[in-house]
Amino acid sequence: MRCILSSIVLGTCLSCAVAQPEGGARDYPGELRALVAANQSPGANGYDNLRRLAPRLEALEQGLINQECYLEQAWVPVNADHETLQQREQCLESVRAALASARAAGLFDEFATLAAASNLLPPMLGEWTPDEEFDFLRPTRRFARVNTARFVLALEGQDRDDAVAAVRETLWLSRRVAALGSPESLSSGGATDLLVLQAIREQIIRGAVDAETAAAILSVLTDAPPTPRAMFVYDCERLRRRHDFALLFNGKGELIAERLRLLSINQFDRTGLDPNAKGDATLPGLEQLLRWDDEFSKSFPAMASALPRERSNTERRANGNWRMSSASTPQNEVRFDVFDLIYSTAEPIADLACRLTLEDLGTKIMLAIEVYRDRHGRPPTGLADLAPEILPDLPPDPYTGKALHYRPDPDAALGYVLYSAGYDTLDDNARPWRESDQASQSLRVRGMGSDYLFTPATDSD
Repeated sequence: MRCILSSIVLGTCLSCAVAQPEGGARDYPGELRALVAANQSPGANGYDNLRRLAPRLEALEQGLINQECYLEQAWVPVNADHETLQQREQCLESVRAALASARAAGLFDEFATLAAASNLLPPMLGEWTPDEEFDFLRPTRRFARVNTARFVLALEGQDRDDAVAAVRETLWLSRRVAALGSPESLSSGGATDLLVLQAIREQIIRGAVDAETAAAILSVLTDAPPTPRAMFVYDCERLRRRHDFALLFNGKGELIAERLRLLSINQFDRTGLDPNAKGDATLPGLEQLLRWDDEFSKSFPAMASALPRERSNTERRANGNWRMSSASTPQNEVRFDVFDLIYSTAEPIADLACRLTLEDLGTKIMLAIEVYRDRHGRPPTGLADLAPEILPDLPPDPYTGKALHYRPDPDAALGYVLYSAGYDTLDDNARPWRESDQASQSLRVRGMGSDYLFTPATDSD
């Protein structure tokens, strides 16, 4: 049964294979679509536009791959190793030529048309299979890679308007994808969001972002839709989960073994379930599954608002305590599975929401500092100098609940150091994770050398 329930978390994998439960069942897919639509703007839907762009985006990337070049080479870090930087120089002309050809063919005009839409709502939302969802998400990631390379090269060519447009369009797409309400869409939209935010910071470090460009990009970030709250994704995921639970039973509340076989026939021997029977009194019915879902979901608001370190400890304690105190019975085995099913996605959803909030905050601060530097001839003495003159407010670091760490430093590349204390909430004096290419590990580890740096470390750090 553990394998059966774990399979459900991958998506509504039964919806394409079996009919809806008999009787007056709730329309969970309809409720999900309504919830997602309420979190996007009413009006024109950009789904068809994105679908038309998909083959052109694939062809652009494949053309570069055939030359052993990649869009990602446009934004490699300035402190990358010599070989990586050399490969960037060798492939940059190919990337530039591919983007010029795309522009001449009207691709970027199509990007602007897409970003002028009000929302992005796939018609099969709530009922698509995992494969259908991934097919939809794939071109969104290609869109982000193309536009991030376009942003970098536009800055190199001092085309401010094109650079700002590339950021605006990418954030439009990434945040609407992230708001489609599934862990997969949050992960995919979040990845494209992180991509463009990191590219912006990298170009600031390279010195390619002047004050006017910084102000324009900061305005785009300020006006962009916010990244979705963890509770919104929890609510959407819960509707999907309850829909999947309902599909396992008929209108009389009897478990339908044939539907279980569609997921995993190999688990029947371990649970003692007869695959030819219509029901099994030793296993819970639908109402019991839904009651457990209600019970476990009560902790979601606290999880969503907790610091990552507190959230992780709470989940581990809850899991360990009732596993230790519960007998191994068929009922409890399924209860364990429901708990695992819910919490296997709950913590990663909240962690990614925190990461997106942190990256957005750090990028806005770095842009605001460039504007401040232009006005005052130096970086600010403290972050409080930025608000409300340039930034409307300064939210806390979602990992520590306090302000990001900042200090002016004449030895630093930008004249200052900006960082988060990370998962363990302890200030290590801007000492980053030891592997520079795994900096995000700082947001998952504790101990010395676990600060997350937005700016390059100095020799004294």
